[in-house]
Amino acid sequence: MSNRQLGDGRIEITLEGRTAYLVPTLQACAEISSFGPGIVATIQKCEMFDFETICNVIGAGLTDESGKPITQKARRNDLPEAVAETGLFEMRPRAIEFCTLIANGGRMPPEDDDEDDDEDDGDTEDGEGDPLVIANSTA
Repeated sequence: MSNRQLGDGRIEITLEGRTAYLVPTLQACAEISSFGPGIVATIQKCEMFDFETICNVIGAGLTDESGKPITQKARRNDLPEAVAETGLFEMRPRAIEFCTLIANGGRMPPEDDDEDDDEDDGDTEDGEGDPLVIANSTA
């Protein structure tokens, strides 16, 4: 098991004009998983602009600029207003990105630029596709 350093997989956000970070931790993972239930369900709720879920996801990993976690009391009292003031169009993608980060052990999944490389596109080694054959099924 590795020691996670501040900045390893963190997401920078701006709330009320101040910089803050979403830092993946085991506690954040457990909290986010319980909102759905499960991380996929939590992401789906965020995709549907569920205000409470977005606030909860942001709150689960929220730290200040120094990396110090924001307390539960402060999150409960101030976070919904800060999220609303910042705007759901700004916060929703950050919440979804953080859920993805949590689901992948605190790291963003690699971008798969060659997604289609493993699929059989019908090309042969010489680059020519298989000929189209249409069978007549009438007898």
